[in-house]
Amino acid sequence: MINHPQFNDRISFFRLEVDYSSLPDDLTGLSPEEAKRTLDQLNKKLVDLHNLLVKIQAPNMKANQKLETAREKLQETNEEFDNARKRAKAAKAAFEKIKNERHRRFNLCYDHVASSIDGIYKVRRV
Repeated sequence: MINHPQFNDRISFFRLEVDYSSLPDDLTGLSPEEAKRTLDQLNKKLVDLHNLLVKIQAPNMKANQKLETAREKLQETNEEFDNARKRAKAAKAAFEKIKNERHRRFNLCYDHVASSIDGIYKVRRV
């Protein structure tokens, strides 16, 4: 426990009871000068740890930006792919339509020629 008259007066003024039992042994029973030195050291450690945390978090922010950029590129690529797929589907449908029309016309021509030739062959065989 800290034994300093001014400190104890403040505690009694606010009627606070502070439990120092959770403090490590080396932090209890310090003189005001030692307490100030220890507090300064702890504050310096806290600042150092905070700076380290900021340095560690900075790359994560860059990673989030890169992730967002990658998502945007993926979205653009998906849209381009969908458009290309739609164009390919339309081209295939047009091709199939023309192919079926050519097939139909060929069969009409074949049937006409076959029926015309059939009569000629029957006449020649007789």
